Amino acid sequence: MALNEPDDPTAKYGDLKAEITDISRQRAPNEACGFIIKAGKEARVIETPNTSATPKQTFRIAPEDFERAEDAGKIAVVWHSHYNQRPDPSMGDKVMSERCKLPFLIVSVPNGEFAYYEPNGYEAPLLERPFVHGVLDCFSAFRDYYKRVLNIDLPEFEREDDWWKKGGNLYLKNYKKGNFKLFNKDDVPIQKHDGLLMAIRSEVVNHIAVYLGDGVIYHHLQGRLSEEVPYVIDRGYYPKQTRHVVRHASLCSSTSDSMDGSEKSTGDGGGST
Repeated sequence: MALNEPDDPTAKYGDLKAEITDISRQRAPNEACGFIIKAGKEARVIETPNTSATPKQTFRIAPEDFERAEDAGKIAVVWHSHYNQRPDPSMGDKVMSERCKLPFLIVSVPNGEFAYYEPNGYEAPLLERPFVHGVLDCFSAFRDYYKRVLNIDLPEFEREDDWWKKGGNLYLKNYKKGNFKLFNKDDVPIQKHDGLLMAIRSEVVNHIAVYLGDGVIYHHLQGRLSEEVPYVIDRGYYPKQTRHVVRHASLCSSTSDSMDGSEKSTGDGGGST
């Protein structure tokens, strides 16, 4: 949308856009990010650190920076920059805007063109979504599948890039919070909708896929689009990387399913892979 159009939604930010553009040019080629804060009748720009592990391609605002911004006033907008590309919101931008229920103001640098996105109920498609850690990643795909296919709401977990290299154990630590039962992979036959926990080039489980039945999984690997791929038990790469099966309590129908498989074999559901 051209900035001189009368219905330009960015026009109301006036001189603040020039400040955002200046900051973004200084941070290029990395993406800059921050907020527009309103306190009373005054509005001002706040820049926050971009804590993404890939700041040239994506941005991430840490939870503590959100909290500081909320302490400073009312958050009116989240802003960030795109370097050498159009300011149109990416799929990840739309998902983040929907998640935090705040509009996004995006500037393209160096040319200074702006775009604006208002939350409107957008949902990313399950297939062919780009990978953005913490936004469109393997857990996001798993969580979205459960909501859309099974109408089961799963909790969201804050996760930093490469958490599995920093002593984290996201899945084994949190599976009970999602009302899942954990089984060692050889203890139960897998069934449709099971989560398959894998260790992909990692000492700990760091990836989850959904078993769709008929020898197919749905998942989202880092650096690739989300996809459906073959999964043949005891053959191929993904079965070899699988360590555990997680099954939602609502899908456990038999007596054996009702007991957490990890309790049978490891005692606390937190055994190493």
